[in-house]
Amino acid sequence: MEELTATVKNALLALGADIVGFGDISELPPSVREGLPVGISIAVKYPKAVIRGISELPTREYREWYDRLNRRLDMIASQGAELLVGRGCRAIAQTRARVGAGETEYSTVLPHKTVATRAGIGWIGKCALLVTKQYGSMVRLSSILTDAPLDLAEPTNKSLCGDCRACASACPAGAVSGKLWEAGLYRDEFFDPIKCRKTARERAMKGFGGEGSICGKCIEACPHTRGYLDGGGAPDEAALRPVGPADVPDAVDMAWRVFSEFEAPCYAQEGIDEFRRFLDGLPQNAELQMTGCWKDSALIGLIAVRPPCHIALLFVDKAHHRQGIARLLWKSVLAAEAFAGGHGAATVNSSPYAVEIYKRLGFVPTSEEQTVNGMRFVPMRFEFG
Repeated sequence: MEELTATVKNALLALGADIVGFGDISELPPSVREGLPVGISIAVKYPKAVIRGISELPTREYREWYDRLNRRLDMIASQGAELLVGRGCRAIAQTRARVGAGETEYSTVLPHKTVATRAGIGWIGKCALLVTKQYGSMVRLSSILTDAPLDLAEPTNKSLCGDCRACASACPAGAVSGKLWEAGLYRDEFFDPIKCRKTARERAMKGFGGEGSICGKCIEACPHTRGYLDGGGAPDEAALRPVGPADVPDAVDMAWRVFSEFEAPCYAQEGIDEFRRFLDGLPQNAELQMTGCWKDSALIGLIAVRPPCHIALLFVDKAHHRQGIARLLWKSVLAAEAFAGGHGAATVNSSPYAVEIYKRLGFVPTSEEQTVNGMRFVPMRFEFG
């Protein structure tokens, strides 16, 4: 049991979860939990800058991160369920596609928040959002239903909001009554979702001309969120993990942004177009092994390796240049090669801009600059010691 619990938790964290919890949901009606007794709660946090940016009105960046984190959660939950099925367990990923199938306009059959409280990762705040001690309410959630024999946490049955009225005072819709949540209390008894949705639509249109119901003011105002934003809670350390399908659009955007500013000036239009075609093909490229570096939920670095060990991509976001991110990503390749026994050497076709960077990583040129399909490059090689 302990071994499986650690395996599942570590796998979900490696996929990009920020909080993982395991809870007993057997007291819920069997029909809402597919007859499965265990819920796995998965939370991912918003970047700090995104939440700081919605102090007045919701922003397009906030909307984009809302969708981005939802895609990431679908990926994490799906792969987590596959892992459990591979261990002989029943497991159902509560992805958006699945949850939406039983959704009413304002609620779902089994909210992720309910699973989260059963797993003890937080409580329901007065604004009807999950509140965590680590990140406040600046998280998105998903869940997995399973029969796996896992170590289960003590559930959270009462609110820890106390006399705080920060979200009630900040809510532009007046949707927050101020009543404290406790397990079994129906949401509409302390929160008005209709008022919330109506005002959120108005604020989204005013903030960025966008459609949909998105506001976030209660998230930004929560003292637990503010504690994390102001420097408390978990540190924003750079973390490496594999790039999953839900991460590929972010990887493409970051690589193209950096390429366009630093490398494209060295290329003719033919070469620029050739690189763009390569990036557009990444979602279908099953051959590449991609590792990303994340900080505060944002992708800041990427390395892609084509077997046996050819560096196809190595990019670091401009704001994080000269911080050792490229070396950190390269070390992850070295570690994987050492574990696999090595392949003798790593190769790369470096752009003219990146030659000195690769030299600092230990690569040496093996021939003069070449041009293929408009792409200028210097072949380089790293010998595994």
